[in-house]
Amino acid sequence: MIASPPSLEVRSVGERVLPGRYSLHSGFAAAANYVSGDGLFCIVSLAAGPGPFSLVADGPFPELWPGTAVVEPGLLRLGTAGVPLPPGRRYDGRISCDPADAPALRKCLIPLREALLRSAPERSAAFLIEPSRDAAFASPSGREYAAALREGVVKLLGPDPASGARRIRGLGPGFTPAGDDLLCGYLGAGLIAEKVLGLDLRETREAVGREAQGGNPLSNSSLRCAVDGCFADKFRDLILACLGRPGRPLESCVEAILELGATSGADLAVGFFLAARRFSGEAAHGC
Repeated sequence: MIASPPSLEVRSVGERVLPGRYSLHSGFAAAANYVSGDGLFCIVSLAAGPGPFSLVADGPFPELWPGTAVVEPGLLRLGTAGVPLPPGRRYDGRISCDPADAPALRKCLIPLREALLRSAPERSAAFLIEPSRDAAFASPSGREYAAALREGVVKLLGPDPASGARRIRGLGPGFTPAGDDLLCGYLGAGLIAEKVLGLDLRETREAVGREAQGGNPLSNSSLRCAVDGCFADKFRDLILACLGRPGRPLESCVEAILELGATSGADLAVGFFLAARRFSGEAAHGC
């Protein structure tokens, strides 16, 4: 049985939501993911917030998501229902920044680290910035996972980042694995470092982005967006706070991004922190 979804009101349309016919990849109580080849879009709740490939909708959401969806200009066909896509609510996740933001980026690193250590989930990748958190991975499988992630991140932050991306792509539990979320954070920091710190990281970012592609369509779409500088709003808000822009304070932005998944938001923020610290060091030493 295919249920017709109740009336949805779309509040935000991501810039990467493209016309086409899509198949249901996964559905949940308050979210659904539809794929078509390399393309993807997600229907998410107001709490999840806007993103490059998200349709933010005000429910109620269906109990059973239709198996297919068709995106047309101004319209989403979901089962037997037609849901308008308002043209004036297009989400743009890009960030404008320049070298004047460099002092704020460097200044944010210590408070960002402290906020993550205060609030990140126990089994998140925050152990990469505080070794005492290794205790959360005391089982044999936990130790193996933590060691593999640490090994890959050392490579990612070293002279051959692409090899690090290969090592950690798809690594870890979760709907989007920790390794993929870390790589999204790394790629976001790389783009900001290019604009703010004057580093030539284009080839590095593109190589990491290629090697990071794996078998998870959600991760792959997020990684491509990160390479291009299109960020979901909670990640975008965190970056803007790190650049000292008016708006939500850094602590609040950290709390908001930690709401993403069990550890996904924390892993994303840890990846951003590690890469921003690494690239800030390069710029400081003239590398």
